[in-house]
Amino acid sequence: MVQQRNFRVKPKVLKTFLELPLRVHYDEIIAANLVAKQNKKKRKKDAELNKIEDEMKEAKGTIDKITLVQMQADTLHSVTITYFRILKQQQQEHANTLLPCALKGLAKFSHLIRFEYVLDLLQLIKNLLVEDSSKDLSIEATFNCVLTAFHTLKGPGKELNVDVKEYIIPLYNKLYRLCNYSESKHTPLALQCLSAALIKRREFSIVRLFAFVKRLFTTCLVSQSSTSCSLLFFVRLLFMKYNSCQLEQLLENESDKVCSLGPFNPIVEDPEHSNPQSTSAWELQLLRFHFQHIIKEQTKTFFVKQCHYDLKFDKPISIYTDMAKREEDVCIPFEFQKRKHPLQNLMERDSRMRRGKIQARFVRPRKALNLKLFM
Repeated sequence: MVQQRNFRVKPKVLKTFLELPLRVHYDEIIAANLVAKQNKKKRKKDAELNKIEDEMKEAKGTIDKITLVQMQADTLHSVTITYFRILKQQQQEHANTLLPCALKGLAKFSHLIRFEYVLDLLQLIKNLLVEDSSKDLSIEATFNCVLTAFHTLKGPGKELNVDVKEYIIPLYNKLYRLCNYSESKHTPLALQCLSAALIKRREFSIVRLFAFVKRLFTTCLVSQSSTSCSLLFFVRLLFMKYNSCQLEQLLENESDKVCSLGPFNPIVEDPEHSNPQSTSAWELQLLRFHFQHIIKEQTKTFFVKQCHYDLKFDKPISIYTDMAKREEDVCIPFEFQKRKHPLQNLMERDSRMRRGKIQARFVRPRKALNLKLFM
């Protein structure tokens, strides 16, 4: 239907594919096909027994696992072909509206794709990211491209020796766009890309890791409170994972550092050429005076050693959703600190004396030296 209409379809049509419960891998499909061939040979010999078995299955109301695997394989094949056709139809304007939905679907089902199609998928994603410099690709499409690439390399593309630098550089350059109010809604997608690139896989380049931490601190300074708080929590997770990388060097003063590579360059596209080790995270000192109480406390934890968080509950995406709801309701949580009036202690003491809880003590006046003064 999508091909017959020449891709003139609303994105809601493709979003229905995301609800498909596809869980069959390519190895299971091959095993199911072999079992199906063997069953066909047996059925040719015993035709009467096959009728009885079919009637018994209909009476039980159960679904055969082999037929279920074959149906899921056919569904996965048709869905992935539709996604690939949309990626190849980049030049048409109406196909660009379907591009984020297609990339989101590929990110979800990329671990189920055949190994033969992995190289084609990575090449298509690479072409999209290369054209991003000449053609302004949307931030949602860029993040979906990066997420699809990392999910593919984690699943069927484990054996491939692919340079991840081609997917990390677009992610690094697009983080600044989260400062925009209209594009801050893509923060959960950016957090998924960051976790796939830096937490679920081991980053061995210390310079690249320093550059990402510095870029995230700068983004937190000028973005909304929901995005800044979630990004700060994510940086805290990076500090907890990469203990050996000495990320605490960013908390030092710039005057105490000596770097032979030159000053920090935040405009360069490649994070490895930005010289992040010659700068410091001065943004944290400004975030300590933020109007949100959560952000204040979170910035203080960077200066406290041996401060750990529970990874199960402190998820950055859940923090973003909670704070985004408060921003929609224009709700700023405020902790009222009640101070006692300076005369309140005296009033409490008088009331306790009236109740008899405190006994009044009478002290004799000192004897005056000259009693004539009191006459």
